[in-house]
Amino acid sequence: MNESTDVPREEVAPLGALDKPRSSTWVPTTMHRMRRRGQAALAASLAVAVVGAISLSLMTAGATADVSTQALLNDNGSGRLFVNSEVGGPWSWEACSPGLASCSTFGRGRRVTTAGAKPKTVFRVRSANGDSGVSPAWSGRVTEVDPPSVNGLVRVNELVRASPARWRGGWDGDFDHIQLSACATPTGGECTSITDPKYIRGCKGWATVLEPHFVGNYLRVADRRYGADTAFPANAVSSPHGHPVWRASRTAAVAMVGQIGPPRGAERATCDSPLLIKASISSNGTARIRCSLGCRAVLIAMGAGRSARVVRGLHSAGPTKLRLPRRVLKRMNCGRCQMIVKIDSRPVVKRTLNLRTRRLASIRQ
Repeated sequence: MNESTDVPREEVAPLGALDKPRSSTWVPTTMHRMRRRGQAALAASLAVAVVGAISLSLMTAGATADVSTQALLNDNGSGRLFVNSEVGGPWSWEACSPGLASCSTFGRGRRVTTAGAKPKTVFRVRSANGDSGVSPAWSGRVTEVDPPSVNGLVRVNELVRASPARWRGGWDGDFDHIQLSACATPTGGECTSITDPKYIRGCKGWATVLEPHFVGNYLRVADRRYGADTAFPANAVSSPHGHPVWRASRTAAVAMVGQIGPPRGAERATCDSPLLIKASISSNGTARIRCSLGCRAVLIAMGAGRSARVVRGLHSAGPTKLRLPRRVLKRMNCGRCQMIVKIDSRPVVKRTLNLRTRRLASIRQ
């Protein structure tokens, strides 16, 4: 084997090849063969590394990641969006129709508000490298439709359970927290919180047993609306009392329930005991009421400048139905009638219904 066949002129010779005598025949030793094999393996490894780097670069350039965003609410009922990622950007936002069928430029930066956005808008955020994220649907500024209420007997030692307000607008997936307070005045002055969402030893389901030292105070209920992606610190409180009382705002609905009366006996309710009073209103305006200890129940309909009511004293522990005569509902003929059930002069449940004449034809009495 000669030099011209072992080492082409355009390549670098293996180590040791330049030391051989040019006039004699060179026979590669075992060490020479190992050196050449090592060089070939190194060249192959470098080629694979270069191809891998190019492939990774191409993959990165064409990749699209889901950007994490938060949909939140402002106190004035408007919304805001926030990109969680600390890297990436610059960020640009689009306002899109449902399904992202059509989009238009909306804003720039990690934060953007919903000012000027139409209801049912979906927001899409994009980064310069092609990453994107999509928000929940925005239905317009948050508005209270019906205030929160309380079910149960407003007396010391009784279990009361709050019901949330009804809202219009906001993000898909918004949620509520509720706070009950005892106030010194009927208008909600000098209040002390008696429930707190972070008091883990309290009753579940926005409920509490009214304490004896709150007798004569006035029960207040507040419902605070939160954006779909609102997060809270993972901490707890040792007592439900003495925390800041939530003020009324576009995202916090407040109602005064009534004065906390004295106990009816020595027995004290527990978080797991059934409600002494339950009431509901069906879609056709029928109220279903249970008063375990007896009560005076009133079903009221109000709307279109008219009102009507039916009153009944209930003494049975079983459920009782209350309904207004169909001729009365036809005479009212209101598209947005507010139905209210009062127990012992206190409202316990409300519902807004369509009671126009054409719809009443399907109501059975």
